[in-house]
Amino acid sequence: AITRWLANNGTSPMTGAQLTSTVVVPNLIIARVVRCLRVGPAEDELSEASSPNPQEAPPVARGELLAAAVRRDRGACMELLARVVPDINATMTYEDSAALAASLRQTSHPSTRHWILHDSRFVGATVLHIAAFFAWEEVCLAVLHAPGFTAHAAATDHRLGWVGQLTALRLVRFWLVDWDRAAADRLGNLLERAGVPLGVRRR
Repeated sequence: AITRWLANNGTSPMTGAQLTSTVVVPNLIIARVVRCLRVGPAEDELSEASSPNPQEAPPVARGELLAAAVRRDRGACMELLARVVPDINATMTYEDSAALAASLRQTSHPSTRHWILHDSRFVGATVLHIAAFFAWEEVCLAVLHAPGFTAHAAATDHRLGWVGQLTALRLVRFWLVDWDRAAADRLGNLLERAGVPLGVRRR
């Protein structure tokens, strides 16, 4: 019902107030609480064993989420983030960065009009950085709510690529805004509310 409402409205169905984001992500903890209240803890355990909830599937293999982001597979990122991601704070290697940069150069992404996309550009970037880079609001929100995610701020190691040294919020406020101001405003507000710092501009 909520997705049908949001497809045609940008306001809260309860208050009528304008929403700053219409992204919907699964709340796994609440889903489990509701199921326990309906059937009881013992029956819930049996239910999981006989018909497992896809949102409570085995943990994601290490490197799988970052690989999906490098492939620019937005849907796969969302599917993986509905599960436990042990390496949610993983950062991109030089090989990851080179693969993404090559992909962007081949598809004439707007970034190619603003940057020289060196192969090392994304070294040290997290999945949150990549989601912010592509304005994937729902992926950003899912990453920020993922258990164990702590990489809100940028690293200070100047051996990292340019993106890896920025916070996701600075990436949005000072880069995405160049070609999609509306998306930059929505995503910037989302990241600010989540406590992502603006950080210091690289000199």
